[in-house]
Amino acid sequence: MDRSGLGYIDWRTYVSCSDAPPPCEQPGVTAGGEAIIVVTKQTAPDAAVGRAITSTQPSWLPVGILRFQWNPRTDVMTIVGGSETVTFCGPKNSGTCGL
Repeated sequence: MDRSGLGYIDWRTYVSCSDAPPPCEQPGVTAGGEAIIVVTKQTAPDAAVGRAITSTQPSWLPVGILRFQWNPRTDVMTIVGGSETVTFCGPKNSGTCGL
């Protein structure tokens, strides 16, 4: 994410492109799921709101309004969009993702 709040996230779909159409994974090339997000307002030191501008897998991370909650202890970002909640591990996470 850059200083303007614009960011890119990706995630594994666990579906091979040889078995299914996108969103799918090509090992070593693409993660499968991708989204462009923007944070529009920080609501607390560890919380913000924004939007998913695009998503290759809207059933998992929908396009539209998102709420972001960061846990600095575990370096996990929880993103809530619609009825979906997803977590992403930061580089300082020690294998406790989602806890």
